[in-house]
Amino acid sequence: MATLPCVWHYEEAHDLTFRWGRKDGYIAVLSGDRTYEHHDHGLVARVPVSAGWVSGEDIKLRARRWIRTNR
Repeated sequence: MATLPCVWHYEEAHDLTFRWGRKDGYIAVLSGDRTYEHHDHGLVARVPVSAGWVSGEDIKLRARRWIRTNR
């Protein structure tokens, strides 16, 4: 379950949603388009983060970095 507020980013080409709760210590990688969902159904991975996001661009950059490394 995510901590609010959250940001989401959906990568259609890979059918993955990335969700980052402001106080969560990780980004949740979820299968499918799970934008605006707060539960962990379809969890693929948890990507550790050391600081919270500042803007929606932060998750977009982290998502693309994770995809380059793991797909």
